[in-house]
Amino acid sequence: MGPHPARWSSRPIRPSRTSSRCYGAHALGPTDIVKLTTYVVAGRDTQGVREARQKYFGAHRPASTGVFVAQLTHPRWFIEVEAVAARPAPRVPVT
Repeated sequence: MGPHPARWSSRPIRPSRTSSRCYGAHALGPTDIVKLTTYVVAGRDTQGVREARQKYFGAHRPASTGVFVAQLTHPRWFIEVEAVAARPAPRVPVT
């Protein structure tokens, strides 16, 4: 892995390949994400995280919770994002 930029907003945001495949298999995209939980190692650049998220989602604003943690599973990781996507069920005529 190369050097990390000083600010998260300068990094491209992209979902993991597994997440992208899962969402794609169900014809879901970024605007179908309804909830985010962002885990950030305490002391890291949260303003940059917000800016990067705004670039990725544009005007779409899913519900969001930020959680500060001492460390993530891997010591080189500084941010982890959990996303929940949903779409309305098709309308079924009432008989």
